[in-house]
Amino acid sequence: MVNTRGRLKYRARKQSVHHAPYTSGHIADLRAVFDNKCAYCGDRPASALDHFIPVSQGGADCIGNLIPSCGPCNSSKNTSDAYEWYSRQAFFSGRRWKKILKTLGKKQENYNQIPFLYRDWE
Repeated sequence: MVNTRGRLKYRARKQSVHHAPYTSGHIADLRAVFDNKCAYCGDRPASALDHFIPVSQGGADCIGNLIPSCGPCNSSKNTSDAYEWYSRQAFFSGRRWKKILKTLGKKQENYNQIPFLYRDWE
């Protein structure tokens, strides 16, 4: 986890976007919401963290902008708009999409707005 957090923080600094500290506990809680599976496909283990709003598009490096994903989904989404990319995938699930939005504290109308810097897990 430390390596992943370090890489994400480095990318955020390099892109000059905001970084809000989060812990490995925050990441573990986030992964647990999705049963340690990819939030997008739901099939493979969540081996990566995806910036829901890409850093290259101003998305912050904060827990409120991270979603657990598998390597293939993370690579495939790359810098795409999350909904545009996800809705084109054969494994698209409206149920999973709603769960992703709920986890990030978003609704369909505002899913692409810059997130809160900190999410208080309930």
